[in-house]
Amino acid sequence: MAPAPQEQAASRAPSALAWTLAGALLVVILPWLQRWLYLVPELDHRLFLGRDFLELAAQRAYFYRGLLDGKLLLWDPLMVIGLPFMDYLFDLFNPLSLINAFFLEEGLLRADYLQVVLTAHCSLAGLGAFLLGRQLSLGRAAATVMGVVMGCMGMVVAHSEHSMMIQTLWQAPFVFLFLHRARTGRGLVNAAWAGVFLGWSFMGGIPQIFYYLGVAATLYILYAAVEEFSRAGWRPAWRLALGPYLLMGLAALLFALPNLIHLALAALNDPVGVHDASALYGSRRLAFISQGSGGWWIIPHFLAPKLLGGHAENTAYVGVLPLALALMAVAWVRRQEAGFWKLLGLLGLVLMMGASMGLHKVLVSLLPGYYLFRETVRWMFLLHLALLVLAGFGLHWLLHRAREAELATLRRFLAVLATILAGLMLAGLSLEHLRDSPLALVPAMPLMGFLAWLLFNLGALWWAALRRSQGASPCLVALLLVGLVALDLGFYHAPTFVGGDPVMRADPTKPDPVQEAQAASLARMAAGPPPGRVLISRVGGAVGYQGPTYRNAVDFINPCGGYMDRRLPLGFWQIWWSPRANPRYMNLLNVNTIDRSAVEAHAAQDRWTLCGYSQSALRLASVRQVRALSLKAELMFQGGARPGDTLARLALVRGGQAVASWPLRLGKEISGRAISLPLPEAVRAQAVVLASTHPKALVRVNEIKLNGALEQDRPRLKDLGQGFSRNLAARGPAWFVSRAAVVNPEWEYKHVLASVDPSRVVVFRDAPPGWQPPRGLAAGSGGEAALQSWQAQSARIKVKAERPGWLVISQGAYHGWSARLDGRPAPIRKAYGFLQAIAVPAGDHEVSLSYGEPLVAASLAVPPLLVLGIIAAGLWRRRKGRAAPK
Repeated sequence: MAPAPQEQAASRAPSALAWTLAGALLVVILPWLQRWLYLVPELDHRLFLGRDFLELAAQRAYFYRGLLDGKLLLWDPLMVIGLPFMDYLFDLFNPLSLINAFFLEEGLLRADYLQVVLTAHCSLAGLGAFLLGRQLSLGRAAATVMGVVMGCMGMVVAHSEHSMMIQTLWQAPFVFLFLHRARTGRGLVNAAWAGVFLGWSFMGGIPQIFYYLGVAATLYILYAAVEEFSRAGWRPAWRLALGPYLLMGLAALLFALPNLIHLALAALNDPVGVHDASALYGSRRLAFISQGSGGWWIIPHFLAPKLLGGHAENTAYVGVLPLALALMAVAWVRRQEAGFWKLLGLLGLVLMMGASMGLHKVLVSLLPGYYLFRETVRWMFLLHLALLVLAGFGLHWLLHRAREAELATLRRFLAVLATILAGLMLAGLSLEHLRDSPLALVPAMPLMGFLAWLLFNLGALWWAALRRSQGASPCLVALLLVGLVALDLGFYHAPTFVGGDPVMRADPTKPDPVQEAQAASLARMAAGPPPGRVLISRVGGAVGYQGPTYRNAVDFINPCGGYMDRRLPLGFWQIWWSPRANPRYMNLLNVNTIDRSAVEAHAAQDRWTLCGYSQSALRLASVRQVRALSLKAELMFQGGARPGDTLARLALVRGGQAVASWPLRLGKEISGRAISLPLPEAVRAQAVVLASTHPKALVRVNEIKLNGALEQDRPRLKDLGQGFSRNLAARGPAWFVSRAAVVNPEWEYKHVLASVDPSRVVVFRDAPPGWQPPRGLAAGSGGEAALQSWQAQSARIKVKAERPGWLVISQGAYHGWSARLDGRPAPIRKAYGFLQAIAVPAGDHEVSLSYGEPLVAASLAVPPLLVLGIIAAGLWRRRKGRAAPK
């Protein structure tokens, strides 16, 4: 007697569960095997991911050390002028990253641990894709293929030196899993979970990848809304698409609230970052977003990225069989859910072409936020995601839905392709044999191996189509195809060229005694007095992995193009990129120790530009008897000045007092010709000071000669050994000046900045409240500042001001800083567009500074409360469903 259907189903249930668990286990374990094979082929030839992979490891370790000490460090005082710790390439509030604090080795995030974290995120991504396949009812085999492609990451493996790209992308399958559940009417709780994973993606560290995921989720909802509206009207379109989308957005906003507040405050008041495309305009903006555009030549990389080589930004690999299955889905699968993934794949393919297509210029203008991101070829992430889901649809169609006529067409097409490939292989081997060399076949072996692998996969697909047309059980076919996909992706070694080749053998994060000793020595040098920064040669890569400098708390300057550097304010880069290094820049940036190979150590100023009441100075090597003085002054921009107007003044100064001074008048002293200034008797002087007396006229003074000798302004340095020198003119991190200039136009400002004397004047880009044009020339600073304490996120400074003026602090004027003058709140203005300046009245005063983001600290409780609320809502909904009458 045959068993009842119920008994058959019960007997199949354990077997089905076992196969499901086996598929899930495969997608979780396979990334670990892949990474192990790639990074540890032999113990004597270890590979360590370097450069981009480790570039932020030192800053992150600094942050996590603070967490272990019970401090929420949101300010990095060691990166040039200081920076807020950002979510840009920094997973500051990522819940999974908090565990990093417990895995520090000697205060560092080591390479092995970081590679483990990377692989764990790949496994999570694979598990998410597997669950998405199961949710789409594609079967265990199709879900396993999807999980393998996502977990082994295909082209994303090539991006693994940008580890935070994977930390931002692994949530994508979970977002679409819960959106699909919400769309199929399984409750709005699922939309909230989709929002949690979308917000989690925002915390992953790469806003660009989150942006792509957000665009994909929006497109999914629009596709669903149109479909539901055409089927049944607005009510289901709202209930199953638009409503869940709004709830997802709200949940994402709440989950990512700490990051959003941090960024919103930054956008309100921070100096403009040079990496922001919003600082660009016109052709420069278009050039920025056009960087890294793709082209049709990228398409072959989907089949043979290792054979073709190239930059990993242009590398994509989903496996030979998954690519073929995805193309089969495009051709024959007609399910509604597949339509969206076809559309997403097409969108990714078009957008990754960037400037290679005319649509690019339109999107730069019309699509909000599109202009903020370069490397448009990274839209390939969406194409990769679409292909792996379509591969699942294609395998499900082959195993369960394909009709005989469709299978016959597929077999004929595969047979033609196999014949062409076999012909190419035979022709290639024959041509190589014609060469008169015993090693003639060696260059052709990689290509022959690739063609053989393609031929083998085509043969497997042809056999699978034949077996299905014969009505055979799909189990053996599914097992073979899943095994081939796992073999392909699990053992495929993607090229890694992003940021340079991996480091062989030597762990770049292992503390090096030599580097540690050098960093400790630099820390002692920077301690002063006065305390300041170390300026290291601006040669790219001079710092490399910054672990030693952060472990020893070296406040250093070496912007060699790193990711954190890209967020430095535009005002800093206007100094750093100046073709003529101003010797006074060191004082402005509080450099007390300088690498003698740096450009600034050898800077020589021989021309000075004045505008908007700015001041410049020429320091003499020693107090000197001056008997004759000559110069050449010329007008660069008239700015409304008339002949005879006094546009500037020049003075000889000693001991903070002017011992002789002259007006520089348009058409007289300012004539473009060398002139001698009248000096009735010889005077002793230690500096020449030049001051603008006009708000807009731009005057250049050069060829200053004292006693007939041409003078130049140079740094005052003292050799410290080890290739470094002490800046004897260093004034410390804070100083007082009584004179303020206002220079707004960009062209004039750059000229003034290249010759400004920060010890006697502060330059504002916009006039601060209450500013009045200064009268006369400031021979001295007009006061002094003395440090009482200087900590990472706080400072206390005593000021003695002879007259009202400004306390200038060589520290970034970012939103988290607040100041108090004699216990009362005082506004912080932006000196030079990016440093801190506080107005101080005459007399003795105390200024205190502190950094904090109380709104961010308070919002840290929102994400866990949101998750608990969603869990509670889900449990209540389930209990209510069980209690409902049957």
